[in-house]
Amino acid sequence: MDSFFYGRKHELNQLNGLIRAGTGGCALICGRSGVGKTALLRELIRQNPEFHFRIFSVPRGGYPTEEENGLRDLFLHAGVSNEILLIDQAENLDETQILRLLSETAEGKTTAVFSGMISERMTEILTGRRSPVREQFAVKIGLGDFSWWNIKPFLKAAGITDPNGILPLTAYAVSGGNPKILNAFLRTVSENGVMTRLDSSLIKEPFYRMDSFAQENAPYYRIMQVISGGDDRMSSIAERLGMATTSLPKYLNILLENGLILRENPVTEKYRQNSRNGRYVIPDPWLRFWFRAIYPNMGEIECRMGEGIPDIVSEIMKEKQIPEIYEEICRSSLWSMSEKCFDYDRVGRWWNRGSIRIPIVAYRSDGTDILFGLTSSNPERKMDVSDQKELEKSAAKVDWKPKSGSRREHYILFSEGGFTREMKEYAKKKENVILVDSLPGK
Repeated sequence: MDSFFYGRKHELNQLNGLIRAGTGGCALICGRSGVGKTALLRELIRQNPEFHFRIFSVPRGGYPTEEENGLRDLFLHAGVSNEILLIDQAENLDETQILRLLSETAEGKTTAVFSGMISERMTEILTGRRSPVREQFAVKIGLGDFSWWNIKPFLKAAGITDPNGILPLTAYAVSGGNPKILNAFLRTVSENGVMTRLDSSLIKEPFYRMDSFAQENAPYYRIMQVISGGDDRMSSIAERLGMATTSLPKYLNILLENGLILRENPVTEKYRQNSRNGRYVIPDPWLRFWFRAIYPNMGEIECRMGEGIPDIVSEIMKEKQIPEIYEEICRSSLWSMSEKCFDYDRVGRWWNRGSIRIPIVAYRSDGTDILFGLTSSNPERKMDVSDQKELEKSAAKVDWKPKSGSRREHYILFSEGGFTREMKEYAKKKENVILVDSLPGK
């Protein structure tokens, strides 16, 4: 299917308000690759046929002096001609070029929209409190990926049928809500809602994303692959790569700076950069899937392009990717479920330096209550009392104590396959056990 436009109503209202006011001003649209910045501009044009738009897509390296002068003239006269200027790929202009353009039109009624993968530094230069052109930016939009709660409406708007009820979770597990990845994913879905192949346009996408810093001989790709596979401590990463632990930080720091990985501590531990209990994670589900399933199997995938999905990729999706994303959705859904247990202000994961990991832990920093949770995305497996007992056993290892009084423990279990009769009876007898058998937002 062709890509289509979905959502972004609030952002469109802001942009429509700016251009229809007729008083001039600028908008800044920021966001990473694939979140739909250009699509938003196209939809803005479609909704406003009465306006004359002038569109520029800035090439890499920006404009040479002659072309920049031409753009400057357009800025000067746009307020008179009532043209709306749309500057896409604005990250290819440096801040001095943008400041020159805006400083000469500060007194006019020029309306311009700058859109691109604009850095935090440039955003601060243009819209920060000390910026000489700050008052010209009436609208500032940060576009991100769609949340899990948008996926089902997105699929419905796309006209995709889902007879098995598994498509929203699969779509989110692959894309993480990125519109570009979502649209590519939809092209691979059969009539019965099953992914049948990998889209060729996405196979090389992460290479472009890492091209600016991942030199050919540096171990960035191998580091990402190792983290995606579950070896997420610095010591285990170094061991898998056959590197000294002291050699890793310079590479990890580059990946951190580019937002490709994050460093997490157990939710009950006050964050410390040098904590020996820290773990590295790949926050983008698409990158995580690519490094664990596509990158190590690139040869087979390219040979079989258009002939279906290799078994190893399907297995990784079922055994690792979907359970992990399901866990993350359940954890994030806790913020809208506090009325079912207590008012917590911290939600995350917990682990120790051994083998114990608890996927859901929530508590209130100044309270006495703490919540522990388990998840199961397998629709063919029912959670039973043994799962609850194992969770209670793990919870006893969590060294969290309230500031006063003794702690009160609560438990929550999410299961796509539901629960055994014994587990339901157990929960009825316990006021501190919550069972959830339907994924919120599914």
